[in-house]
Formats: sequence, structure tokens, C-alpha cells
Amino acid sequence: MSLLRPWQDLQRVTQEWRLSVVTPPVAPVATVAELQRQARILFPGEADPFSGAEDGDLDRMIAAATQLIDSPEGWLGRSLITRTLRLSLDRSPPRIVRLPSPPVASITQVAYTDPDGVDVVVLSGDLATEGYRFDLSDTGQAALIWNDDWPDTEDRPARIRIDYVAGYGLASDDIPDVAKHYILMRAAELYRDREASVVGTIHTKLEHVERALDGFRVRTP
Repeated sequence: MSLLRPWQDLQRVTQEWRLSVVTPPVAPVATVAELQRQARILFPGEADPFSGAEDGDLDRMIAAATQLIDSPEGWLGRSLITRTLRLSLDRSPPRIVRLPSPPVASITQVAYTDPDGVDVVVLSGDLATEGYRFDLSDTGQAALIWNDDWPDTEDRPARIRIDYVAGYGLASDDIPDVAKHYILMRAAELYRDREASVVGTIHTKLEHVERALDGFRVRTP
């Protein structure tokens, strides 16, 4: 008899893949100066009233707001600044594997562990020769297609690993304006409300903030 609670048992059964970051983004989604303007800390032409003393805090607020929506943890299901991701599969997949967290630019490599425990790596330039095909839609949704059955693998977690490049570009100006604006608004909110609760203040949630990204969200496959 299983000692796991029902939700834990379901998680054990359904968790057949994981997404991790191999190479992180090289730049943040927004700068300290942009957040200073958004939060009305600093107006154009003015000197920094804190002489940079708050810059570290502002960087963390930008990072926290980004993590709310950015892949792989965030609910938006998209990669913003370009990074390399790894999709690890615990069992042999169907012939078509859909890659999460678009937009996907390219596949770096496909690796799998054969029945003898040997890691086999197929680099991007050899994908077609080995029978793999990479299909990319106009929206950045991508799929890796194996023309036959997947190779035999060892019965182990992460038996197949797919590394790929995803994101809109290397700079913050490359990401969609709606995503950057959302992150700046959330970071400004974190700056304004620094405690877990606020006394004597009425807060009204602006629903358009959430709705702005609804049509942009990608559901996890």
C-alpha cells in the first residue's frame, strides 16, 4: 500500500519530464534605471537620490518579478531573454516531442543513455543524418520529430535529454513590450510594498495587468 498522499502519488505517476536551464540569460529583462522610472524613484534628468545604495535591492526585485512569468518556473510558459534549456525525459516519448517554453531557435543536441548505460550524443549538425527532424512554427512553437522508433534506452530517469536554444534575443529590448511592461509593474509593486502586509491602505488589483498577458500565455504540454 502506498504511503504517499493522493496528490503525491499523482505527481509520481505524471512527472515524466523536467525542464532545466543549461545556460542562463546573459542580461536581465529590465535595468535598474528603468525600474527607477517605473516606480517614480527617479525622473529623467534627476540624480539618483540614493546614490546607488538601492541598486542591489532593485536588481533582486526585477529578478523576482521576472521569475513569476519567465520559463522554466514562471506561469507564462515562454522564454524571454535567450537561454539554453534541457528537456529531460524519463521514458521514451512518442515520435513527436513538443519542446516547451518557446520561442525555440534551434536544437543544440540530443543525448540518450543506451541499454548498456553508455551516453550517446547527437549534435545539431548530425540530426538529419540520424533521422531526427526539427519543425518550427511561425509562433516559435517547436517539435523534434524522430522518423522511426526512438533508440532503445536504459530504464532510468532522464534517459533522453534534448538541449535547445529558446528566447526572443540577447537584450531586454528584444522581448515583447507587454512582457517587459508587466515585469516592471510587478517590480515597482514589490518596491512599494516591502512587507507581507500593509496597514491602513486600500489596494485595488488592476485586472488588466494580468489580462494583458493572457493571450500570450503558453500552456505546458
